[in-house]
Amino acid sequence: MNSPTLILILLAVAVVSAIVSRAYFLRRIYRKLNYMLDALEDKETNFHFSEEKFWYRRFNRTLNRIHVLYDRERQEIAEQEKYYGWMLEQVHTGIVVVDLSEKRKGQVVYSNSSALNLLGLATLSHVRQLRSVSVELEDAFWKVSSNSEQRSLFYNEQGKIAVSISASEALLQGERVKIIALNDITGEMVHNEELSWNRLIRVLTHEIMNTELRLLH
Repeated sequence: MNSPTLILILLAVAVVSAIVSRAYFLRRIYRKLNYMLDALEDKETNFHFSEEKFWYRRFNRTLNRIHVLYDRERQEIAEQEKYYGWMLEQVHTGIVVVDLSEKRKGQVVYSNSSALNLLGLATLSHVRQLRSVSVELEDAFWKVSSNSEQRSLFYNEQGKIAVSISASEALLQGERVKIIALNDITGEMVHNEELSWNRLIRVLTHEIMNTELRLLH
């Protein structure tokens, strides 16, 4: 075998080896990327790629850095959710989030303690539970929208309760939900009733006095 032929064979072997090595390397990278993406999708973050081997050191270091950044971002979001949840528990307005998707329509995703106290319920998992409080109240939960406010009267351990019900719609993890706000307007209703009675009493008093004056004359 002459030298040029040998050189060509060696070059061919080197090229094939390089192609095979590159294909193997790319396959390993592809598998690692898929593994990491599957783990993150399943919210599994307890993994780490070895940074000892020379060939994969830089790539594995990059994957680990992405993992750290993702985990840090996830923790920050969890802290924000915890903070917002704490804030919602402090407000006096009742907040109820209702699922509007076809499969889970009417299920309650979230309700704060103010809403439960106002409704006189220990837990609230579905809008149909409100039927035990008041059929009118359940109907108001279905009817209320961003364009129409509802009002409802019902009774609980505190007595007669009047609430105004407003709502807005949003997307929560890709699903449509209705965020319902409940405000106790019992005091306002009582005040309005007192004003109405006072007006009625003044009118009746005026009429009685006029009648007596006419009789005297």
